[in-house]
Amino acid sequence: MRVVYYGGSVEFFFVVFTAFLVITGIGIWKNRFLWGCVRGLEGFANTAGRFAAWAGLIMVIQQIIIVFIQRIFAWPDLVIGYGIPLQFDISW
Repeated sequence: MRVVYYGGSVEFFFVVFTAFLVITGIGIWKNRFLWGCVRGLEGFANTAGRFAAWAGLIMVIQQIIIVFIQRIFAWPDLVIGYGIPLQFDISW
């Protein structure tokens, strides 16, 4: 509950606003610092975007496999393994 309280509080707003002003002031004074901030944020966004894209691709491939097994082979379940197999119902 503290996260919810401090996330929407006036105190948190002023902390973020003060940090923004300090970073902007340092960036006006030293251009290389602000350029480093931009490169760091772009690197983080690139990593997060790639992770989300791969996660989306894996979900699409899983859905294609489920539809392929269920519609082409007309199997109502997916069995994985030998000996004692794992059986998953994939009916809609």
